[in-house]
Amino acid sequence: MLFSGGRALAAPAEAHVISVPAAKALLNYCLPGGMELIFGATDSAGPTGLAADGDLLGIECPQTGGSTEMVLVPYRESDGTVLDVALAEDWLLLSGQIVALAADEPSAWTSEFLEAMATVGPEGLRHLRVVQIGPETPPEAEEALARLAAQTPDVDAIMAEHLAACEDLLALFHPRLIVLKNAAAADLVRLADSGVRDLLITDAEDLDLTAIAGIPSLRSLVLFASSHDGTLRLPRRGSSLERLVVSADDLQAVTHLDAQGALRHLAITVLPERAMRQVARLPHLQGLVVGVADSEGPTSLAALADLRGLTWLGFRGPVGQPDVDRLIAANPGIEVLQFMDCETFTDFSSLRSLGHLRALLCPGSTGPEAGLLAELPHLRLLALGKDEFAPEQAGRLLGLQERMPEGRIAPVRGMCLGSGWLLLLVPLALAAMATFRALGNRRAAAR
Repeated sequence: MLFSGGRALAAPAEAHVISVPAAKALLNYCLPGGMELIFGATDSAGPTGLAADGDLLGIECPQTGGSTEMVLVPYRESDGTVLDVALAEDWLLLSGQIVALAADEPSAWTSEFLEAMATVGPEGLRHLRVVQIGPETPPEAEEALARLAAQTPDVDAIMAEHLAACEDLLALFHPRLIVLKNAAAADLVRLADSGVRDLLITDAEDLDLTAIAGIPSLRSLVLFASSHDGTLRLPRRGSSLERLVVSADDLQAVTHLDAQGALRHLAITVLPERAMRQVARLPHLQGLVVGVADSEGPTSLAALADLRGLTWLGFRGPVGQPDVDRLIAANPGIEVLQFMDCETFTDFSSLRSLGHLRALLCPGSTGPEAGLLAELPHLRLLALGKDEFAPEQAGRLLGLQERMPEGRIAPVRGMCLGSGWLLLLVPLALAAMATFRALGNRRAAAR
């Protein structure tokens, strides 16, 4: 058991390789230590991706008539690694139980909720994981929510456009996760006694996070900011945060990052080079995604050279091959490795030292050669960019798959999430389907 500031640190949530056979795409808004990614389906299999307990997933489900609908639902470790989902009208069923309602804005969710309450009642919605609320809630919806809370107070997530809208719900429900569209940093102090563990803000108004020191229950913060003054401000005396994911362009400075002694997972879209020394001083860091700004040459990662004990490591942007190789060599326990837009990293041979590697994510990269995969016995997911699934790449993909018979090769692409609410997914290119059809035919012929 580890300790930080006298507080025992719980064991970190493990990232699982999960598949959703009936879905078209899978999005994880809060990968531990990682950025947002869209995992796509093929014509022979649904999407395969990564998720840890409590992560907010977007599952794109097919509907009659050829259309699709994305539904947000938190993942539970007890769901297992194969999610049996189906969309029945506007109800998302997981293993036959209603866990979420499909609606792209709060008033539509309210209508679906009232209809579901009239049809199956609070007993039929006892497994509902997400409650959504708009700026105004009609009286009949308030009464129905109170009835549901009497049956199911421990929902996984509450979604609201702003904090004031969900305060009444916090008196009824006890969510682990709160998802807000807009939030000013000064308002976060209102969550001090909420008991919330995870907070996701899709369009933060600023990057002043000093108020989170007053939320002792908060363990995870995922933040998307479209406008800010260039400085990420963290509490001077630290906080209880164990996971921090920040997506914000043009970030120039980070204050008091090294005071967040409980941090286990950290991901920042563009980490200022001056902040890297603060990262190196975090005592319990296990997951790190380093994003660097575009430049004429690779950005130095020398300040991170002393990091040890990482199990998740990711890079975004022009990083130097020698720096990456040194970090990999110093952390042989890495289980998840991620490269996004890393055109300067082309030699994957250093991965041979990663005997525990379970997932390799390479959107925007060609990935490793087939021979290397035979030396990674625990690899269960190799995620490549959509260009690698073009029909002319069928032979190469078949060679890769033959060397990881117990794993999956799946299409993935990065998704830049700025402002927005229920963000719609765009299906991956049909080229992936054609390629996997060709792979299936070649395998059948080989038999």
